[in-house]
Amino acid sequence: MEILFEAERLARLCNNRLALGRAYGEACAKRLRQRLQQLEAVECLGDMVFGRPHELKGDRAGQVSRRPRAPSPADLPSDCPAAASENRRRP
Repeated sequence: MEILFEAERLARLCNNRLALGRAYGEACAKRLRQRLQQLEAVECLGDMVFGRPHELKGDRAGQVSRRPRAPSPADLPSDCPAAASENRRRP
């Protein structure tokens, strides 16, 4: 699948291994690169394995939906900026 970025700056960052590592730390950059590789490997998002599948009920019985799972701070490397912001306490 072709990956399109909303901003040219983000595209340049995600396509430059060294810049990505400097911006987000090597552990977080590695996870980002892995996700981008997974996206490139599938033909469409329907082929992507993510979230928690569950059967729907009522008039949609027999259909399956995927509930996305946001990563918890425990799932993220400690040096990842997203993990640091998640761990901050809000007043």
